[in-house]
Amino acid sequence: MRARSAVGTMCLAVLATLGLSSQSVKAAPIIIDTFTVNQSIGGGPGGSSGPFTNSVGGPFIGGLGTGRAFTIERTAGASTFGADSNLSTPGYLSIQNGTGTTNTFSSAYTFNSPVSLLSGTIFDLLDVDNDIGLVDLAVEIYSGNTLLATLTNQINGNVVGQNYDFTLGVNLANVTGISLVVSSLSNAGAIGTDTRIGEFSIRDDSTVIITEVPEPATLATLGLMSMVGGYYTRRNLKNRAVAQS
Repeated sequence: MRARSAVGTMCLAVLATLGLSSQSVKAAPIIIDTFTVNQSIGGGPGGSSGPFTNSVGGPFIGGLGTGRAFTIERTAGASTFGADSNLSTPGYLSIQNGTGTTNTFSSAYTFNSPVSLLSGTIFDLLDVDNDIGLVDLAVEIYSGNTLLATLTNQINGNVVGQNYDFTLGVNLANVTGISLVVSSLSNAGAIGTDTRIGEFSIRDDSTVIITEVPEPATLATLGLMSMVGGYYTRRNLKNRAVAQS
């Protein structure tokens, strides 16, 4: 696994709190989610397709995000399915498809203030495990309710500890949120966790431009720095735990 630094994420958060609008930031990986905040969502048997939704508050996306909303929808099958963060496996997003079901799961993140993303920005999914067949992965980028871009990848069969990336090919302005979407295309009847993701982040050679930051923000600086440090510390602890296992 690649080593992580909190410097870039902290710089991004501090710039935001100081109200430095239209500032370009290119630094260490910007952590979107390390899946260390508890949350779960599920749908029971009986054939209902959903969608089922729930949300949790809290700071995400290096201090620029307000919270995370889970949505899950069954498109085929009738058995129990669901997803959780930090519960089935601490520090991971775990998705359980259920026997004979085909489902779409999304985790949506909303920005406190709009940002711009430059062409070449790379989103990463790290430490991905999968024990079912084909799984579609997507990063959706939004301005309000308008979908600006969809970046796609695919898991093809069983994998352990793999990384997947998504590269933006255009410049995008007034970005207000992003969603991670995981869709199971086949399921041979696996039991338990079918897909597991360890981290969602923006790669360190990407550029994020803060286009608007509300006032007052300066008083939030120490709080955001502490939050970012917490992400880094939790990730390091998880890495050490994996290394020692």
